[in-house]
Amino acid sequence: MSIVHHPHEATLLAYAAGSLEEALAVVVATHAAWCTRCRDRIAQAERIGGALLEAGPDRELSPGLLARVMDAIDDPAPRPLVASDSGVPVDDPDLPRPLARVIGCRLDEVPWTRLGKGMWLHELRLSPGARGKLRLVRLLPGHALPDHGHRGDEISQVLRGSYSDHLGRFTRGDAAEVGEDVEHRPVVDSDEECICVVGNEGDVRLTGIVSTVKPLAGL
Repeated sequence: MSIVHHPHEATLLAYAAGSLEEALAVVVATHAAWCTRCRDRIAQAERIGGALLEAGPDRELSPGLLARVMDAIDDPAPRPLVASDSGVPVDDPDLPRPLARVIGCRLDEVPWTRLGKGMWLHELRLSPGARGKLRLVRLLPGHALPDHGHRGDEISQVLRGSYSDHLGRFTRGDAAEVGEDVEHRPVVDSDEECICVVGNEGDVRLTGIVSTVKPLAGL
């Protein structure tokens, strides 16, 4: 696998610090499971962060902190955000383990919802109270998503196939990170269907002629 496109360095640092929104963090973990480069950068950032904490001045713990930590140990919340969780059994080469934990089935077993001709979507569940949206998007060869922008950041990861837009060509393993200032129209340019996992901080903003007609449900 030849990975060309990666999440931004600042995003990898935020992931390592645990400050990234869950929808985006799942996509970063999915990418890092396949990408040695980004996995190494995350590990390096975690080591630096740990060293800074150790070198920092001693501070008094806030009231109730110990009790909250003990409660978390007794009743841990699901955390599908780690980039290396080799204890999870998985038999789908198109599903990195962090994402397999979230989906709960093989990619070919996903219960897709049809959005339009050659286009399907599957919403993935986030933790209670988490902001944003996490979805699987599936397009047939030659089909495209409508022209759109974003309210907040978006990170997508190609799981199968490939697509192109004005930002470049994205193949299996590539991640695309865009902000509110980017509008694009991804088009599948491979002979096989393209499936991506997409994390958004906010809603998708349809542009162009599609914005003047009934919006596609789910986007």
